[in-house]
Amino acid sequence: MKGGLPAAEVTFRTAAAEEAIRRIVAEVPDMLVGAGTVLTKE
Repeated sequence: MKGGLPAAEVTFRTAAAEEAIRRIVAEVPDMLVGAGTVLTKE
């Protein structure tokens, strides 16, 4: 958020992904968090 990016994408490649999303949502509530892989800008 401080760097100007209001969104984060977390891939589910490790068992820690779910916990990472939970922590981001709890600690940075204004950030849009997505799970998966972005393939196109559309």
